[in-house]
Amino acid sequence: MKQEAFDRLAEAVQSITNGEEFRRFLEFSRRFRAYSLHNVLMILHQRPNATHVAGYRTWQNMGRQVSRGEHGLAIFAPRFRKVERTEDKATEETRRVLAGFMLVHVFDVSQTFGEPIPEPPHPADLTAADASGIGDRLRTFAETEGVTVADGETGSAEAFYKPSAKSITLRPTLTGVERAHALAHEVAHHVLHAMGEDEVDKPTRETEAEAVAFLVMDAEGVDCGPSSFPYVAGWAENVERVSRSLTRIQRAADRITKAIQPAAETVAA
Repeated sequence: MKQEAFDRLAEAVQSITNGEEFRRFLEFSRRFRAYSLHNVLMILHQRPNATHVAGYRTWQNMGRQVSRGEHGLAIFAPRFRKVERTEDKATEETRRVLAGFMLVHVFDVSQTFGEPIPEPPHPADLTAADASGIGDRLRTFAETEGVTVADGETGSAEAFYKPSAKSITLRPTLTGVERAHALAHEVAHHVLHAMGEDEVDKPTRETEAEAVAFLVMDAEGVDCGPSSFPYVAGWAENVERVSRSLTRIQRAADRITKAIQPAAETVAA
């Protein structure tokens, strides 16, 4: 059973081989920020239309029941064991350590019936003030990271991040959603740089940063899809490279989103 699950995971990674599939993965993963990358891929591969997943008992606690005949979605859950520290009797304590992973099953809300669950808030069409608010929050996050943000000459680019100076420069004519999106992209470069961005080539750096910006803006109710992923078509043909990048993208997007949306809620298994 476990080998079958690993095979399914490998197939899910290999399916992200073009820009459209990559974007579909990103749209899907932002709904499951509480889950690891591998489990997001597992859920996507088994039920592409999933929206909220939880364990059998969790659904029961929420006043819902799994419908008869439904099959659970296999994901990996950590397995812990208790270890007693005995070096110092005076400070002896029991702690939990990771012992491996086991298969568990969760169910999508569409596989259940019962009490309605709260719908996640979905922002309406953004006004100029809304877009400015996103930009302000991204700027605040950048400044807490020690990064300066200013308008200036950017050449043919809309914006750029300079790691050595820890600075982001934006084209002065950018306004509204364009400005917020450009800032999200450059903030993503900063976060990814701290994770070792310089170790990858330029197409990968740009694709990762744009993927992070896509997720951050999507969490704010903004679809930047038409202008996203200029490098994905060729970049995503290398499955090994995609696999390495997905975890970085997920972690960077999660960090930025949590920083600018501290009250965000997720449905856990």
